[in-house]
Amino acid sequence: MSAGVCSASLRSVAVDDLIGTRYRLGGRYGEGCLDCWGLVMECFRRQGITVPDPFASDVRVMQAKDWILAKLSGWQRGTVPAPGVVVELIPAEGVPAHVGFCLDAQRFVHVSNDGAGVIISRLDREPWQGRIIGFYIYRGDHDAQHG
Repeated sequence: MSAGVCSASLRSVAVDDLIGTRYRLGGRYGEGCLDCWGLVMECFRRQGITVPDPFASDVRVMQAKDWILAKLSGWQRGTVPAPGVVVELIPAEGVPAHVGFCLDAQRFVHVSNDGAGVIISRLDREPWQGRIIGFYIYRGDHDAQHG
């Protein structure tokens, strides 16, 4: 897909085959496990979009807002959930930020590290209601686009 793509205009991505995939910090598609950014990368890949992986060198260093706002070009802060929009959340008190991929205005897919693996949750229900930090739209990055 060419640079200038707007993730907010994407259709919802099929993720049924990913449900239950186990969590592992630094996990990427094809390894049999995923972390939250690995899942987001895979959702974009299924739409023909390659997004950068800033965690390749040190997955523990940054919070989600840091990579979106500071480390990566091509991201824009959004205001509402929609298919293809990345949501940043606070999973629990004192826990670093967590990200998921919006399937529609209410549901998002993410990876739980409590043993459930990849799951679909609702933004308007507990435990996520009130824990939303922000929404991010991928506009494209000339260096990241591969197909």
